[in-house]
This record gives sequence, structure tokens and C-alpha cells, in this order.
Amino acid sequence: MQVFRIDPTTPYTFGCGLVAARDTEEAIKTFCNTEFRDYEYDEYDCTCKIIIGLDYDTDNPKLILDTLGQS
Repeated sequence: MQVFRIDPTTPYTFGCGLVAARDTEEAIKTFCNTEFRDYEYDEYDCTCKIIIGLDYDTDNPKLILDTLGQS
């Protein structure tokens, strides 16, 4: 599967999320599957972009990493 990067864009936020998914819509849905990460995605005004050339060996969408935070 392709790997997508979730990045916060609001001031004083940091980190990123990595998600294995087939497309952007599925990546956002996978990242936001908990109430807290759904809140983070909206509150931190996150973007979701594919990382070209990076693949993850899985058949199901999966959250790989979540280090989003606010200082």
C-alpha cells in the first residue's frame, strides 16, 4: 500500500502521522478512526499527502505512526 503523511498546519503544532492506504480518502478515514485523532485532524488543520516511492507491506489500511502534538 502507499504511505500518506498527515501534517498539522496550525501554529505551535508539531509531528506527523503516517498511514498505509490505497488513496487519500482512505488514509484520512484510517487516521481519524478514533475520536481523539479525528479531533487532532480538524483542530490542527491537517493536510494529507502521499509520500512518493514509499510503500508499506499490508493488505489492510493501517496507522503506522502518530506523533502529532501541540506545544
